[in-house]
Amino acid sequence: MRRPPRPDVAIAEGTPGDLSDLVRMMAAFARGEGDPDHNFTIERAAEDLFGPRPWVSSLVARRGGEPAGALLWHWAYETPYASRGAYIASLWVEPGHRRHGVATALVAALADRVQREGGAHLWWASKPGNKTAHATYESLGAFAEGVMAHALFGPSFEALAEGYRAHGRARPR
Repeated sequence: MRRPPRPDVAIAEGTPGDLSDLVRMMAAFARGEGDPDHNFTIERAAEDLFGPRPWVSSLVARRGGEPAGALLWHWAYETPYASRGAYIASLWVEPGHRRHGVATALVAALADRVQREGGAHLWWASKPGNKTAHATYESLGAFAEGVMAHALFGPSFEALAEGYRAHGRARPR
């Protein structure tokens, strides 16, 4: 297991003042993952992070007063373990701040928050080829799960939801 986070990494809850840095870092994260980088706009981030009904929360890491990384997360539940916890939606460390304990500090800060709120786990996914991230996660004590992730986006998602509303039940396509 890794040593405790380094003292030169400061972690704080994201604030509206962090929006431009969060959007910039999450766009870099998306590009690095080969995903679209234009959807998480300032307006969308403001609504989803700080609006009347937030869907996601953020932590921001700083080194030397400058943004060094960010983590977006939301509450989660693992039924087989009857375990409350959190799902890490996105974790990004700026290239110039890598190998300085930023990812460790972000994940440790979230683990602390979740545990203080009565939770007992963190869960996240990563792309198979991201070997550097895998090594970091393993050093934290995390283990890889042999699961296949599934997602509904765009037309498939819309068709399923609209089909349910129109017919009172979900229908396969």
